[in-house]
Amino acid sequence: MSELGSLFGFVTVGLLVGFIIGSLIKREGISLYNNLFWGVVSGIINGYIGLWFLPGDGVFFAFQGTWAFLFLVNVFHQHHVEDILLFPDANAAVIHELTFKNKKQ
Repeated sequence: MSELGSLFGFVTVGLLVGFIIGSLIKREGISLYNNLFWGVVSGIINGYIGLWFLPGDGVFFAFQGTWAFLFLVNVFHQHHVEDILLFPDANAAVIHELTFKNKKQ
């Protein structure tokens, strides 16, 4: 596979996996756009790792690595207080201090 063809394949795999995971998880993890971006980045990195260390064209390794990477990113994503509140215009820092002050004691 040529260099440009490999890169196109890795980007395509990253976009596809990022779109599927972003559509399945919706607002529970990172946004769809972040899933697409990090899917492309992960697809390229994992694809070239697969090319260097494994026989074949690296697309399957890019596919598996991108699934794993985006799964971990979405599972361990920390929601901000503003995302959890019903009214994001409220002063989240003050509400956070009042809400979690008693739990620290």
